[in-house]
Amino acid sequence: MEQLALARLHARSLMEAAAAANIHYMTAIKYSKDPEYRALEAKVRADCWNEAINRMAGQLTHGLETLHSVMDGNADSARVNAARIIIEMVSQAVTLDGLRKEVSDLRAQIEAQTASEASTEEMP
Repeated sequence: MEQLALARLHARSLMEAAAAANIHYMTAIKYSKDPEYRALEAKVRADCWNEAINRMAGQLTHGLETLHSVMDGNADSARVNAARIIIEMVSQAVTLDGLRKEVSDLRAQIEAQTASEASTEEMP
């Protein structure tokens, strides 16, 4: 299952991910319907996203240092533009990460509520 979840990061379709993970497409479909697999895939995506954010955050310091050196008159416009882009990317990534967490929390709440309602309906 983990190989499929990792392959889904780069694949354009479930079929392409199944081929990359070296599993049959029907098995991939079966996995994609499994809540345990969906949770694993969400974790793999979140881990990848967090790694990307951490890498960009590491560049934030350099971007700020570049802007600081520009204020001192020691940088050209290309460096200024690069620094601005880095800062904007980190800002957007942090915002998106917050939204991703909120959506994840809402999904968990909906799934819990749905499971609770389903178990209530099963009672005689």
